[in-house]
Amino acid sequence: MGDRHLKTEALNYQRLGTDFSQHWTGYTLAPLPNHRPTPTGAVVPIFYGYYLKERTSDSDVVSPEDYSYYHSNSDNYFSPILPLEECGTPIEPCMLDFDDKQECAALLLRMHHHGWTQGSFFPRNILMQLGDHGNFPLMRSPNDKRFRLIDFGRGKSLKDAVEADRLRGDGKNTEQEIWHREQTDEKKEIKRTLEFPQPLIGKNVKPNIKL
Repeated sequence: MGDRHLKTEALNYQRLGTDFSQHWTGYTLAPLPNHRPTPTGAVVPIFYGYYLKERTSDSDVVSPEDYSYYHSNSDNYFSPILPLEECGTPIEPCMLDFDDKQECAALLLRMHHHGWTQGSFFPRNILMQLGDHGNFPLMRSPNDKRFRLIDFGRGKSLKDAVEADRLRGDGKNTEQEIWHREQTDEKKEIKRTLEFPQPLIGKNVKPNIKL
């Protein structure tokens, strides 16, 4: 199912649009721990397309849509490719400071704000690089970290849930409720995935201590 998962991811990248991969100037204030502003950079890498190699034989042509295309044991099998902007390597939460973790969390919360769940919020799907990819390597500063989310094969759109409920025509919001439940569960994963300290007390938060 890996290659079919890749196809779904490509469709989701296309539907996210260029706004998610554009660099913006300024800060955003997401409902994060401590509610500190975070840089409004790109959320996802630039998507360069989805490519398939058509396999042929002497007698037939195997379509990429054919189930056998994805489960062939032939030495001539070619997996689809999904080229993306180079955005570094997966994060190690224990190596990030509090502000870095908040910036990573903001990427997910910004997706939620625009009606998307990511579906696989793990450190391996959060990339980090120093500086912009166009910067000369020796000029990149460890204080200039850039983060991106990847892997959207399990991502879901709220618009799809709304449309599914409309087409069913029973007046219930079943699919929307499922989407919001998954969104809530994903938010709960933030502290665990990014290893925020527990209890979460920062400089701008007054501890709730009873004397």
